[in-house]
Amino acid sequence: MTAPDVTLLAQLAHHAGRMYSPDAADAAGAAFGRAPVCSGPYAFADRVEGDRIVLERFVDHWDADQFHYDRVIYLPIPDTTVRLANVRSGDLDIIERTAPPTCRACGPTTACSCSRCPTSGIRASPSTSATDPRGGTAGRRCPRPPGAVAVHRPPGVEPGRVRGEYVVGNQWAAPGTLLRRPRSDPRARSDAARALLAEAGVQTPSASRCRSETTPSPSRSAR
Repeated sequence: MTAPDVTLLAQLAHHAGRMYSPDAADAAGAAFGRAPVCSGPYAFADRVEGDRIVLERFVDHWDADQFHYDRVIYLPIPDTTVRLANVRSGDLDIIERTAPPTCRACGPTTACSCSRCPTSGIRASPSTSATDPRGGTAGRRCPRPPGAVAVHRPPGVEPGRVRGEYVVGNQWAAPGTLLRRPRSDPRARSDAARALLAEAGVQTPSASRCRSETTPSPSRSAR
């Protein structure tokens, strides 16, 4: 680097910061991703595109005694209901994420259990704003700021669809995570939202459009 770069930490936390075997990377070249060699407790064994990734326990790992599965198989199953059905039937041992309406099916009286933890994952709804021909910030007709004022709510006030399983916040970092800003959460202020709309010259009622992924979980969040 020849100058400070704010993206450095983000880059090191992703692919660029991973530890690779130099010999294996040099030998495989551009095909390294098809048979990666890294430094973890499990070694890559096989991959069938769109079907599975197979890892085998690396007995020479420095902390191998702490890892007890001889083989780990990752299966891509997008539908949360199908994932839950497979773990309840015993076809799967562990699943990651299940929909709030179905996670109640795992509990003390069932053969499976549900673990909860804060995550840095977020759902975002992209939006655009038009600019008035007069130009400048005074002419912007942007419903996003008043929309944010209208929907912000403190943690604990949740829409019914999440069934108390997701904590609703108003920052990109979720409550309970390291990067959460320690400040109070603003409450919804409908009067302030109306004032911002009037200031921007937006005629109400006005239509809005929301984008989301078509997979079950994002669609549920969008609704």
